[in-house]
Amino acid sequence: MKLILLLTIFVFFFASSIYSAETCEDYGTFCESWKKNGFCEMCFYKCDVRVKYCPKTCGFCDPTKCVDCPPRATEH
Repeated sequence: MKLILLLTIFVFFFASSIYSAETCEDYGTFCESWKKNGFCEMCFYKCDVRVKYCPKTCGFCDPTKCVDCPPRATEH
């Protein structure tokens, strides 16, 4: 039980540091190429994906700067 609690605490602190501005770094290896191809603005990828892999390159060290595209209207 103590091991599970320790692991949970470790994961919580590790995950929260991923998005802190002090440690902002890209986790994708091709972020510069992806940015040139529109990854940072592309509606195909939701913000959680763009912020997770390329926050520094895309300018999303503050995750609130990324805005998901509005859903497309469907024609009936």
